[in-house]
Amino acid sequence: MNVLKSRMQNQKIYLAGFDVFYANALEVLALKKQLCQRYGFVGLAPLDNSVDMNAPKAMIRKSIYEANIKMIEESDIVCANLNAFRHGEPDAGTVFEIGYAKALGKRVYVYVESNESMLEKTKAFDTACVSDDNAWWDHNGLLIEDFDAPFNLMISESCQIVHGDLEDVLRKIK
Repeated sequence: MNVLKSRMQNQKIYLAGFDVFYANALEVLALKKQLCQRYGFVGLAPLDNSVDMNAPKAMIRKSIYEANIKMIEESDIVCANLNAFRHGEPDAGTVFEIGYAKALGKRVYVYVESNESMLEKTKAFDTACVSDDNAWWDHNGLLIEDFDAPFNLMISESCQIVHGDLEDVLRKIK
């Protein structure tokens, strides 16, 4: 086995995303970790953390934050599920994790099923959008970013975006 392949098999992937909010989150994340393993990676999932859920809420919040930060720091790669979460936008916590990982110099891959632009997605969720002189405005009168990218330019320019799912990302990394 060559050195590059051996090194790749030991790489840890932090699985960022709103998957933690599913009723069957442990099962969903276990399947994603198995998929990582099938491709020769070690998957790290936020729910791998041991947190005392009987502690005061402020302590729970801090414990989850610190444990997730530690896993991002230990990872080699971050794979982020940026499919629409609430109100058509990505999960804010996942977006933070992307930024933190980029600041640490980690490779970040984003996967999304839709290849709609940010403008198209916004218009789908905000039926009061209007066009004026080649610009689009939302119902609050705020300019809608229109750069033919699926996310805000700070995400679109900093991450490898893969249209598909986690397995599509893993194939691309291999």
